[in-house]
Amino acid sequence: MIPQLGLPRRTPRRASIFAILVAAVLVLAACGDGDVGDEADALGAVQQSADEGSVADTDPAADSAPAVPSGTEDAEQDSNLADMVPVGGGGGELSMGANALGDGSTTVGVAQGLVDIQPGAVVVWSAYRLELGEHDLVEGTGASGFLYVVAGNVAAVAGELERALVAQEGVLVNAGVPFSLRAVGGPATVWDIRLRTPMVVGPPDYAPDAEAAWRSEPLRGIPALPLAVMALVTVPPGGETTVHTHPGPEFIVVTAGQIDYQNAFKDAPAAGVGTTETIAAGVAVQKRNRFEADGVFLSLFLLDAGQPFASASRFDGGEEAEDGEANLAALANGGRVVEVSSAFGGAGLDETWGGNSAIDGDPSTQWSSAGDGDEAWIEIALAERTRLTRIGFWTRTMGTSAEIRSFHVVAEDGSTYGPFALSGPTDIAYFDVDFTAQRLRFEAVATSTGNTGAVEIEVYGTPGG
Repeated sequence: MIPQLGLPRRTPRRASIFAILVAAVLVLAACGDGDVGDEADALGAVQQSADEGSVADTDPAADSAPAVPSGTEDAEQDSNLADMVPVGGGGGELSMGANALGDGSTTVGVAQGLVDIQPGAVVVWSAYRLELGEHDLVEGTGASGFLYVVAGNVAAVAGELERALVAQEGVLVNAGVPFSLRAVGGPATVWDIRLRTPMVVGPPDYAPDAEAAWRSEPLRGIPALPLAVMALVTVPPGGETTVHTHPGPEFIVVTAGQIDYQNAFKDAPAAGVGTTETIAAGVAVQKRNRFEADGVFLSLFLLDAGQPFASASRFDGGEEAEDGEANLAALANGGRVVEVSSAFGGAGLDETWGGNSAIDGDPSTQWSSAGDGDEAWIEIALAERTRLTRIGFWTRTMGTSAEIRSFHVVAEDGSTYGPFALSGPTDIAYFDVDFTAQRLRFEAVATSTGNTGAVEIEVYGTPGG
């Protein structure tokens, strides 16, 4: 098991991605033949965080944020996370220095560490707000994550390590490692940020009155042994980041001012304080500031440490294929979901886990049935009758369950096409077809059971054919 190293010491804010990677190699080498993959240890890392709250029922109303549907029993919820290992200490600018996202913004690393996540695991970032009066002291443990000072001054202690934190600073915390926080010189506000399996809800036991601050959508495209990074990005008036991608999922929360946010699938103009966005790995994104004050946002990443922190990209109009052919199933192109077999938590078509998530062009959302397994289906209507030439299907997965392995398509006249076999859940799979229809019912044929569904469905052809 990766050793629990506790809180890192404060280091100068000049760490490069090279230093981070070297530190990562040294940490992994120090592990030797340690039992990193031991499932019992991985399970223990989550179970040790009993003060994090209890596992919710399947009723999503048990939490203010939507729960992620589980494809199997509770064991799947608890076996996803192991230890987070500090890499390079706390703080440090990322990869290309302060201009990691271009000259029009400033990026400052706050804390980082390796985290062992079971392949196929579904996790979220979850934050609770701690309000500390002057000299208030809280002590506890929790799952792997970060502590971030929103306002005030805080003394953080873990074992023999101690750090004095001011606003916009934070530290890494490891699963099960005791820590303490004390407000110094006045009141302080701290976000307790943890990687949690989505069914685990509720404030930490050490602060039962803490209020939920925010919660990400499920993180997609998590690399093996990812580097968890917390960074603060400032976009000055008139500034902007480059259009870029990251080698792992990103979550942002705006902490000051406003920004205009765009990714390959959506625009969110005038995103103000408290606005959050979850971005899947490899999705092009840009933040711009047309306002009069700095726009500041906190970013949380799970990155492939062997890849550049950010890579230049461009927006291609996410509703079209590479050859410019329009995806006719997309909401933006007139497609609509008529009905689904079911949706987790009884969600409506345009709600989280609802059918529209399968045709919104956003890989960070997905339609999930409520345990339909092989009986899952989704019916899509195109804007007009179409001569179809190609269809695409991207199955959701819970790692060991909730995965559609093959499906067929039923047209409105009852004709059935397929079955079409899927090779896995990592990306969308395309199939050539030749028939004419306006309504298409995608029906699961073989699955791994559970809350089966789809990340994205695409349809191509000639309208009016």
